Amino acid sequence: PHDPAAQSLSDRLAPPGWAADGTWDHPLGTDNLGRDVLSRLIFGARVSLTVGVVVVVVAGTFGTLLGLVAGYAGGRTNSVIMRVVDTQLAFPGLLLALIILATVGPSMTTVIIVLALNNWMIYARVTQGIVLSVKETPYVEAAEIVGCRSRRVIGRHILPNLAAPLSTLATLEFAAMVLSE
Repeated sequence: PHDPAAQSLSDRLAPPGWAADGTWDHPLGTDNLGRDVLSRLIFGARVSLTVGVVVVVVAGTFGTLLGLVAGYAGGRTNSVIMRVVDTQLAFPGLLLALIILATVGPSMTTVIIVLALNNWMIYARVTQGIVLSVKETPYVEAAEIVGCRSRRVIGRHILPNLAAPLSTLATLEFAAMVLSE
């Protein structure tokens, strides 16, 4: 509602709007230089929210696709992808982040890439587990027997079962990415 950097010493340390002598012109009050706290909070949250959303979308998409391939294909493909996931999970994420940030340099893009590289495995593991269980249900087996292509079986029968668990995981991971950033 206000310029986050605008100072007004006459408005300094104004109480929040719900206080007895507060005004709703500054709902969260002002700081010691008269800057609106709500405006500064909104302005400061832009980067954190952007990083959180982009990391969840990138890591979620990549991990979900690999989990779908691993779970549906099974066999050797499943083993190879899950061994890559296990290897990535065994490597310390903080060390990887520090190495990349020291090599490339700090920027918002670098932080997004590092956090996405450190978190795609969670989506792959969850997706693979759900696909393995849903793949054995009668309606998926019936679709395969009837002759539906793999894309149709995945898109019409398996993906809808992933919506609830992956949206819950994305919500939790968003909070973790904001904290990690």
